[in-house]
Amino acid sequence: MGTVKHNIGTRLKLNVDRIVTVKGKQSYVVRYGNSLCRVPLFDWQVDQPQPKDIICRLVSVNEFGFPVFEQVAQQQEVQIVEQVQPKEPVSAQSQKRSFLDKYGSIFKRKQTSAEKEKSTLQQENGLEKSFDHISASEKKQSTESAIKKDFNITAFRWSWQTEDFEKWYIESGGIRSRLSALISLAEQIADYHRKNKVYKDFAPEYTNVSYNGKDAKVIIPETNYIFSGFGNMFIYASHSAPEVVNRRMPNTPMSDCYSFAILAHEILALCHPFVGDAVNDGTFSIESAMKGVLPWIDDQNDKSNTLSKRKYDSFFTTKEVRELFKRTFEEGKDSPMDRPTIFEWLDALYEEKSLLKYCPKCKTDYLYVEDGCCAFCDDEPYFPVAVAIQHLDKKWDKDLLVFSEKEFELYPEPIGVLLVNSSNELRVNSMHVLSDTINVKDILSVKVDSTIGAQDVSVVLEPLNDCSFFASTVNGELYSQKINKPTKIVFPSNNPRKLVLSLNNLNEAQRVINIQLNTNNIYAENQ
Repeated sequence: MGTVKHNIGTRLKLNVDRIVTVKGKQSYVVRYGNSLCRVPLFDWQVDQPQPKDIICRLVSVNEFGFPVFEQVAQQQEVQIVEQVQPKEPVSAQSQKRSFLDKYGSIFKRKQTSAEKEKSTLQQENGLEKSFDHISASEKKQSTESAIKKDFNITAFRWSWQTEDFEKWYIESGGIRSRLSALISLAEQIADYHRKNKVYKDFAPEYTNVSYNGKDAKVIIPETNYIFSGFGNMFIYASHSAPEVVNRRMPNTPMSDCYSFAILAHEILALCHPFVGDAVNDGTFSIESAMKGVLPWIDDQNDKSNTLSKRKYDSFFTTKEVRELFKRTFEEGKDSPMDRPTIFEWLDALYEEKSLLKYCPKCKTDYLYVEDGCCAFCDDEPYFPVAVAIQHLDKKWDKDLLVFSEKEFELYPEPIGVLLVNSSNELRVNSMHVLSDTINVKDILSVKVDSTIGAQDVSVVLEPLNDCSFFASTVNGELYSQKINKPTKIVFPSNNPRKLVLSLNNLNEAQRVINIQLNTNNIYAENQ
């Protein structure tokens, strides 16, 4: 064979000779000099026509002197980040058309031949159809089409071209689908990190999302990883850690966490964390921002790159998520070990998802935070039932200053409070009660069935995933039967009961679920 003439890590465009199947997995056979090498296909390339050539990266040279290649996720030229907003104003029509060009295919359903002909006539007469003129039935059909089709995670990023932010945000899946996608991605990365692997290339344009109309799941290539500490690889400087971009360190789990935080910031805070005014006005280049030269847009000590034209982000992030951003881009920018782990991100995202409420008026979910209003219409809902997560542990003897050996008590200060009304079913998951924080699953559904009389409330409790619960009062009086099937409980207003549900016996320290009428505005007291 010929001598390998390129350095490890070099990207090359290699000719594809054929496709072969070995042990049930398909690979391209590519030609490098006088050598033929196998390169595994990505999942999305299976059943696709054989390409003329592919872009590969030289990973290593084996003991026999043969080169070893892998595909890179970027198989076409893609901009490092989205275009910076031009200083000169752009007409509304060109803004709308640019937005439709970029995102329209995600929401529009497939046209019939008659509709195509009609659309052609409209375009010829300058009557191009916009989202503002789509009927309710067409929107429904459009959404159904989107549900059946995978799309790219970049569709969740806000583009300044759109005129109606709220309409675009709701039609593109809202906050629930965005959180679901980030949680799905974080879970896969967490699984990599448990196996000492790192997800080396965060290429958003090649991160696909499968959407079922309610939740979104991210699909990433199984081959897009390396073992931690081996090599320094990235494609997108816009989504890579500074130490990787500057070639100071190899890819590590902490560089993965940095990349994930950038993507989460784009989706939840709706802007890139390092593209601020200093980049938009041309003082610094985008490349400088990606290399860590500039502070992030919310840096508490350096305001030179603050983003002045921003809004919306406070509606879609909790204070816990914002704190993780701060730790990543401020303390952790130059110190990888100070960054939050992917498991901390999972905790914060699951917690934020549990705070989502559905607004019947806007027909979308919103983050129920301190003001208690829908972010889109300012409607303030009423939540008749509060579900508090509390800690049950040994009773503290104030006289002897010791814990009791036999008596247990419910600590009065809740760890968290979740609210329920007839429009919002509550799902309590295993992370809430710390029964399983790795394979997170829903364990209990709480629904407000009806309001009886003036104030009495009927609640349906349904254990999920084969769970069953001990039921008791706050004083520890145990009910005779466990709750292991859908059960209706009436909470009378004249004698408000408090129902405590626990997975284990009451003589064990644990987190429990305390369900009661929301008469004392419990949520506001615990913000």
